[in-house]
Amino acid sequence: MLILNAFFHYENNGKKWRKRLDFGCDWVHNRYIELRKGTEMQIATAIKVIQKDAEFLGLGFLEMMQYIHTSPLAQTQETMKAYRVVMAEGAKMFAPA
Repeated sequence: MLILNAFFHYENNGKKWRKRLDFGCDWVHNRYIELRKGTEMQIATAIKVIQKDAEFLGLGFLEMMQYIHTSPLAQTQETMKAYRVVMAEGAKMFAPA
């Protein structure tokens, strides 16, 4: 979770006080949790997103999945969300009953 801190020094009756303000970044935390879940995207949409990126890079679907797995920092947030959805749904599809 990302927390932004600000420290201010000011005079109060001849004493220095240090005041810490936490800028409430609840929206950052909520977005982080939303991206970690990856549940709001459907599997078909996730496959389309990954196929689009794969086509742009001149890779096949499985090659793109390997590329995403090996270098996640080189991907967009949308691609990473799609990757998490595909991996989660794929695990459900191929899990033994």
